[in-house]
Amino acid sequence: MSVPNQDHPEERPPFVAASERRASPKDPPLAPGQRVGFAVIGLGRLSLDSILPALASCKLCKLAAVMTGNKEKGRRVAAQYGVLADAVYAYDEWDKLAHNADVQAVYIVTPNGMHHEQVIQAARIGKHVLCEKPLSNTSAEALEMVEACADAGVKLMVAYRLHMSRTIATSRKWCARVNSASSRSLKRTTARCRMTQASGVTKRSSRAAVHCLTSDFTA
Repeated sequence: MSVPNQDHPEERPPFVAASERRASPKDPPLAPGQRVGFAVIGLGRLSLDSILPALASCKLCKLAAVMTGNKEKGRRVAAQYGVLADAVYAYDEWDKLAHNADVQAVYIVTPNGMHHEQVIQAARIGKHVLCEKPLSNTSAEALEMVEACADAGVKLMVAYRLHMSRTIATSRKWCARVNSASSRSLKRTTARCRMTQASGVTKRSSRAAVHCLTSDFTA
């Protein structure tokens, strides 16, 4: 994948025999000033255990701010990751976050019921949005969030790890084929999805795919 401003890997001398398999060199990181600055919204377990450490080691992004319901906690966490104290915001300080030029995007990691308001606030101040799953509690709220981001010209993405899994990709293809089909076609397609379990797909993934299929027709 080509990333703007990212250098090509430096040439490396061979360290294995010509007959052995050689791993391709990894792309170097962007300079810190060129990485996408994220404000992490919410400092619960997922943020502390996974997201903040991942951002600390990321080549293309960086932690630029945090937003939390406990600013004292926020300042402690920010200090651990080299974020300035004035880049710690409360949940009602979106207008202050708007003026932080180091933040290009927000990562919303709060309870589900808070996603709707926070995504709309992020769009209002012109920040791109990565939101933890589920996007919202209702489809009506989700549509409002999508429209708010589209109107503001910012990107909206759900942090769902299975977008490219074989089961979900197959279910999407089947959904597209039978989007306007009869209930008989839906039953046949759902049965085919259930058959993936017998062909080696895990029970959990198979059930997720069946749910994905049926929800498209019953929502």
